[in-house]
Amino acid sequence: SIAPMTNGHMHSWDLPISWYRKGTDYALTYYLAPVISVSSNALKNPDLLDIEALQLWAGAVYKKDLDHESAWLLGLRSDHRFGPYRAYPVAGFCWQPNGNWQLQLALPDFSISHFFSHGINIKLFAEPDGNKWHVFSEDTTSSSAFIYNAVVTGVSIEWQINPTVSLEFTAVKNSKQEYSFALDDGTPVDTGAQSSTGVSASFDLIF
Repeated sequence: SIAPMTNGHMHSWDLPISWYRKGTDYALTYYLAPVISVSSNALKNPDLLDIEALQLWAGAVYKKDLDHESAWLLGLRSDHRFGPYRAYPVAGFCWQPNGNWQLQLALPDFSISHFFSHGINIKLFAEPDGNKWHVFSEDTTSSSAFIYNAVVTGVSIEWQINPTVSLEFTAVKNSKQEYSFALDDGTPVDTGAQSSTGVSASFDLIF
């Protein structure tokens, strides 16, 4: 009967900055993303924001061509995709037998993509998902960490309208969901939930 120590709404605001360099037989991608992850009552009271609310997601991935059809990739990322903050390797194999199909056998992200005409791409994928939020009670007198992680499988449809504008629609299933948080009385709780589904839409502007 005791509620979690949060007002029930959690948000993450990020500002990703990425770079891309391509050579004759390789590509290097790296990025930084400062993030604020808090409960919504902290956004209404900016004086509550402190170092606990800040995160830094980062990563670098090097992709090397083996031949005109295949490549290997190796990299390192650090974020909250597994719940607690963690630095983890990225490694795998990519195969693109023609211009329409692409297979990525990699950890921790797996995907199969099919490219159609008119800039449409359909992708099946499986990957980890998670985050950590600095949350406050309803009266903002106490705070704690709310941690979530799961395995996400789904399908996305991306439409590259032109070189600068794209739309994406995604449907996912969240499995093996785990939660770690504190109740209003300070009692720590580790629990899970049954699988759930969701949909999302995004708009990208590239410049």
